[in-house]
Amino acid sequence: MKKQNLTVFKNLIEDYLNDGKNSTPGSEILHRFLQCLSDGSAMENSSFHKALDQIRKETEMIEISGTISKEERLKEYWNIFFPEGNLFFENREEVIRKLRNKRSVEITKMNENSITNVPEEMTFTSNVLLTVPAFQTDLNSLDLPDEIKKELPAVMGEEQMYWFDHPVQMGEIPEKNEIIYGLKSLSEAFSYEKKNDFAPGDATLDVLLSVSVTHKGLQKLAAPYLKYELSQCEVIKDLNIYIFTEESCQRLLESYSGHNDTISEYFGVDGKYGRHYNFLKAVNALWKISKNPKLKGTFKIDLDQIFPQKELMDYTEKSAFQHFMSPLWGAAGKDTEGRVVDLSMIAGALVNESDIGKSLYTPDVSIPDLKAPVSDLVFFKHLSMSLSTRAELMTRYRKEKVIDGKKKVISRIHVTGGTNGILIDALFKYRPFTPSFIGRAEDQAYILSVLNKKEEPLLRYYHEDGLIMRHDKQAFAGESIKAAKDGTYIADILRLLYYSYYAEALPGGVEKTKAETYPFTGSYVSQYPVTLSYMRLVFKLLEMYDEGLTDRADKMLELGISRIQPLAEKLMGNNFLIDEYKAEKKQWDLFYDEIESLKESSKIDNIKEVFDSCLVT
Repeated sequence: MKKQNLTVFKNLIEDYLNDGKNSTPGSEILHRFLQCLSDGSAMENSSFHKALDQIRKETEMIEISGTISKEERLKEYWNIFFPEGNLFFENREEVIRKLRNKRSVEITKMNENSITNVPEEMTFTSNVLLTVPAFQTDLNSLDLPDEIKKELPAVMGEEQMYWFDHPVQMGEIPEKNEIIYGLKSLSEAFSYEKKNDFAPGDATLDVLLSVSVTHKGLQKLAAPYLKYELSQCEVIKDLNIYIFTEESCQRLLESYSGHNDTISEYFGVDGKYGRHYNFLKAVNALWKISKNPKLKGTFKIDLDQIFPQKELMDYTEKSAFQHFMSPLWGAAGKDTEGRVVDLSMIAGALVNESDIGKSLYTPDVSIPDLKAPVSDLVFFKHLSMSLSTRAELMTRYRKEKVIDGKKKVISRIHVTGGTNGILIDALFKYRPFTPSFIGRAEDQAYILSVLNKKEEPLLRYYHEDGLIMRHDKQAFAGESIKAAKDGTYIADILRLLYYSYYAEALPGGVEKTKAETYPFTGSYVSQYPVTLSYMRLVFKLLEMYDEGLTDRADKMLELGISRIQPLAEKLMGNNFLIDEYKAEKKQWDLFYDEIESLKESSKIDNIKEVFDSCLVT
């Protein structure tokens, strides 16, 4: 495949605008773009060229005769670029049934050392994403310490280093502050457990927070800011809150490690999403040897999610903590291919705050129709995501005849960033990680590193039916999400590129990885990731221009040229992700080897001392 330059696609957009066709329908946009690709200037793969040429001819026939339906056009397109899209034309209930059967695991042995005391045997983790106030903000009006206000102007003048979906703006009022909201809700859920004797009345809960920032200058302000905010919030009770900035992560490594100069590249909280995600898992290995030898498991939540205790009891007859006590978390079994699996990871599901009134089991992703914009149809992720959500996240063992939640369960591939956990022994044994180059869907990437290892047992997520958290992000973060929408779209395109080329590095390769993660996660492992990425970008831009959103489209094009094009060209020239994956895997192996060697070391006290310095309540 030759290098593809976005100039080709920029010229296409300019040509489109100069024609004055401000109401070009999606089918014509597709036709024009395919013509651009199939003229031979962008591709050299003969079979690919032939397939594109066939689509071009089919499109011409449509325009001449109108005899081919939209569904038939989509089938022709999806067969090449997005095979998962053809699920639209299948019986959905049958698709769901087949997916559940494929994910099913026959239990051979329950976990005989399952969790029995959540506060004593678990940590809860989450990530804080922090950014500067909006530029038009009067800093003197913010409820912040004077020393922080004094530093903020200089920080706001820095170039932004990292981008997140909806970071908390420093100085945000408590009612809209995701950090306060999430911790307050966790405290209330914990109080419910105590009140109903599901947890000891005098217990406290260890909560570990990573703090990732968008600007370098925020690194030194993050800890003082959080300490101040939490000191003002009296409703957060019985939580031992530890906060970890990039600086404290490095102090942790320096307290014990002889390899801190190399592992520090990967062990930390600033950077792309994959970096802090790894930290929130791996830090528990250090926690177990220095702070709590009784620790068995850890569970990650997002701070815009809460445990809806009343609904959990009404629908599942279990509280949140009771769900963690299942002996199936950590059970052994055999999958449908006869492979031995270890269910030492656990995954729950989400329900939107606006939907929970209908049912706790309302899927948080609706099934789309073919009225979606072309930019969505060329990569119809909402379809595969919605079907995967129903097949995996919404499995109800009490309603299944075969997969009963006793002798047979399902393992999960599709997981969400919150509502997932892992047993600590599995961290040491399997050493999963998300490569630090992954900037989106870091949660789904975590299992890929160990998904198709040659050695059995294979690590898998156990699906705990009814472990559902309420997702409240639209209730207080709607504006932030809206503001980040265009950047999120670009990040999703980058995810397509990273996943497709990362799969080449994994055990089992592209074909096995795609098959094992079908249909949602696997849809990001594409045979033509570069072309498909450009298609998504171009169609989104054309739609924006059609709607008169010229400024937004221009900015998105600039962002695409700066972020997508260099990566695509570099990957086509040399898949550098293979070497990066191998280098990072080596470092994580060294990380766990070193911790295992410390179990009787005097350095453990040094580690504990750093942890104690991170406690804020």
